[in-house]
Amino acid sequence: QLCVSDDGWEHPKEKKGVKIHMRSVEGTAIVMLRGVTTIPNTAEEVLAATEDLSKRKEWDELFIEGSVVEQIDADHQVLQFKFKAPSRMVYPRDFVMSRGIRRKEDGTIISNHIACEHPKAGEVKGYVRGQLRASG
Repeated sequence: QLCVSDDGWEHPKEKKGVKIHMRSVEGTAIVMLRGVTTIPNTAEEVLAATEDLSKRKEWDELFIEGSVVEQIDADHQVLQFKFKAPSRMVYPRDFVMSRGIRRKEDGTIISNHIACEHPKAGEVKGYVRGQLRASG
């Protein structure tokens, strides 16, 4: 619902051809972001680009590194990512997340992430553990 409905989303700006949408989570200080643009590639090509952690720095300027903590099956993984701090006011973040991928008959691919804990992904010195409510 968060991906397909505009209910509750503000559209404050556009940057480099991406329409930036913002939505506050009621009762919290959390602000969700989503971007809308047209990518001239297939869904499989876009998914492959997001899965190639060695190339993520090319399109995500805050990304430091990432790894697959556990490959559960072909469509489910536990990942750990490290990100630079977006400003000097906050510490860098690391995230541990479970990712699930679902391919629909019409060619649509849904890739969702949610924060999780994993015994092989302990806290990282110098980083604050980020929490994902929903991402993908």
